Amino acid sequence: MRTMECPIQGDNDLYGFGIRLGLYVQYISIIITRTKKMRSATSLRNSALVFVLASFSLVVRMFRRGELYAPEVQTMIWLLMPQLSSASPTMARIHPLTNQIWVLVVLTIQIFLVWFWAKGIDYLPKTGCKGDYVFSLAKVSAYHWFGSFPIAAFSATLAQAGFFAYFAFFSQVSIEQKREKQEGSPNYSVMGTLLALWSITTTGTEMTLKWKNISGVYSLRSPGQLVPFFLGVGQLLDTIYRAVLKEGEDEDEDDSGRCLHGVGYKSKDVELANRRSQEGLAPRIPTLRIQGNDMAF
Repeated sequence: MRTMECPIQGDNDLYGFGIRLGLYVQYISIIITRTKKMRSATSLRNSALVFVLASFSLVVRMFRRGELYAPEVQTMIWLLMPQLSSASPTMARIHPLTNQIWVLVVLTIQIFLVWFWAKGIDYLPKTGCKGDYVFSLAKVSAYHWFGSFPIAAFSATLAQAGFFAYFAFFSQVSIEQKREKQEGSPNYSVMGTLLALWSITTTGTEMTLKWKNISGVYSLRSPGQLVPFFLGVGQLLDTIYRAVLKEGEDEDEDDSGRCLHGVGYKSKDVELANRRSQEGLAPRIPTLRIQGNDMAF
């Protein structure tokens, strides 16, 4: 059980500077893969799901031991929200089992959050600072009237998670329908939503840490912070490289399609006309073979 302290000594292993920066950068990679409908979105989704499971398990264990303050729980909520969205079944190619695991994780977290703001927050120690402030689009106290707002918000998202549960366990969607939705031209309509989520969650995390004067979580000197930071940067560079390659491949396919439409199909039409002329159905159309392509003149 933690005692009252002010300022708060932050937990580098939970939300250190390198961990936060790595997650922020990784989510930019998720936005790119989601918008461009890249195959690497699958691996990013899986890694995000593993991170959410590990982090949530750690938060629950520390909560039971009384080792967290309310602002720290809110900080972890802000960090986990974009990762949960990246694992959504609407964000990438989804295996049915992975989809079901994601739904169960979301339902569990939502139930915990509703219970936490309704009653669980009273079991945590207070910091001893003047006002346990958190960011919720404004500077508000984690206690008193504010608890009713996240209860309503997370109850609404719990209902949405129930819809995803029905989709994952009972809805019958063919593989062809999934491929049609998950493949094709880039979907830029969701980019604004994902960028807005990234901006809000990043601001929420950093402002909560600042308003609570949480110290010791703004350094990249330790290996435990450098590793996740460089992993996030490396993932972003790899994603950008793959996106550029995919753009070039798409342009080549478009050019090839235009070529087939202009030459290949016309060649087939000429062959069909000549075949009919041999059967006495139409006059023969003379052809000229140039480099393997039949052309009419």
